[in-house]
Amino acid sequence: MASTLAQYEALFLIVTLVVLYFWRGLFLKWEKSAKASPGSTKKTLLLSLHYYTPMYLTFGFLLYTAARNAWTEMRATHFLDPAALEERFSAAVFAENENEVSLANCQWLRWLSLSAPFFVLATVGVSIWHTIHHVTEVKKREVSICDRVLHDRAIQIIALPVVYGLMSFNSVTRMWQVLLNSDSVNAVAGVMNGGFTAKKDLLEELYEVNFMVADLYEAWALFQFAELALKVIETQFHKEERMLEHVLIDMKDKLGNSELYEDANLVLKSNKELITSVDSLTVQGIYAFIATCLIQSVFSLLLTTSELTGTTPEQYADKLPSIRASAHMFFLGMGAISSSAAIGNILTIETCHHEKLEHFKPFLKFWGTKVLVSLAFLQTILLMFVPGLNTMSTTKQNLFYSSMLCIECFLVSVLSVFSWKADEEWYHEIEDEETSWVEEDKRDALKAKLLESKQAA
Repeated sequence: MASTLAQYEALFLIVTLVVLYFWRGLFLKWEKSAKASPGSTKKTLLLSLHYYTPMYLTFGFLLYTAARNAWTEMRATHFLDPAALEERFSAAVFAENENEVSLANCQWLRWLSLSAPFFVLATVGVSIWHTIHHVTEVKKREVSICDRVLHDRAIQIIALPVVYGLMSFNSVTRMWQVLLNSDSVNAVAGVMNGGFTAKKDLLEELYEVNFMVADLYEAWALFQFAELALKVIETQFHKEERMLEHVLIDMKDKLGNSELYEDANLVLKSNKELITSVDSLTVQGIYAFIATCLIQSVFSLLLTTSELTGTTPEQYADKLPSIRASAHMFFLGMGAISSSAAIGNILTIETCHHEKLEHFKPFLKFWGTKVLVSLAFLQTILLMFVPGLNTMSTTKQNLFYSSMLCIECFLVSVLSVFSWKADEEWYHEIEDEETSWVEEDKRDALKAKLLESKQAA
């Protein structure tokens, strides 16, 4: 566990996701330029090297690194054997912290945590398979990702259980480090001077940062879901608008520029403006949730990284615990408000437009995207009130919490296979409909120009 990357895995992941965001934008532009190119070789190459390929390569690398760094010390303790764990401590330190670190009375927790990497590996495998299905569906239609943005958004949602699972497993390894009295963070100044307690405190901070990064991607996935739902609703509204426009054209032919025609046309324009403004307002809560998670993640990563690297200014070094405590309460309040607003926005979309979303089948999609936050909250309640769990030490509770999330992420990835099926017709109906509208608008504009030129002549 002495690897440098293992200490900065959360930071590495968040930087990678930012890079992939720009990678995606670049490839979408290249795909649009390749549409005019003869042959399909360039299109196939771009489809294969899109952001999801380096994304899953990165996920696999991070999982391998975390597991490899844990392997040596885990073998040395016969995979968390209670007697071997005791030998990692001096007699005095173990006697003082026995309740915190001993697994002698909860062997089930030992085996639960040891199962975590296998569930995360399975989650990565399921999500890769699912993503390939979406990409294959796009290729089958002989189009590119830039022509099927809805599939692109679904692929980003499919990655949620992988990101959450990776960060959960990384948190499992942090608690293993506490149980093992690992020397991986011994070089940190505060740990050198503060002994086991300081080491445990630092590892718990790294544990928390992992879930902050996971929550950030959860917020991003909720945003993608909301955008998809709004696109479905918008398409239904546009269909109705087109029908009304044709009715108005017939009215104009029969009634001319009458007052009735003008009033009807004005209502149609007002309806379009109303839809645009409602769409904008609907995602404000989700934007606030993303911003809160981003600020919290960056702030916590900066504090933790400065502590790991010893770059904390001297005047703030002694104040770090109080800074963290104040920031924790501040972000807890912000997170509660913004996440409630985000989920409320999405529920409003689903309940107010359930008829227009019927073929989208939003129920499983929404809960598959949101369920990890709900499960995390439920587990927190269980650890507070369930006998046996509520008497465990903080380290053991954290180990239980993160290990269970690794298992639950696998179940969510399986749920995604059924809720985000690649062959659902609404993907293509919406985007083909939009293409026909664009072509129709071009034809209407051309007709208008020809009519103007005839009248001018």
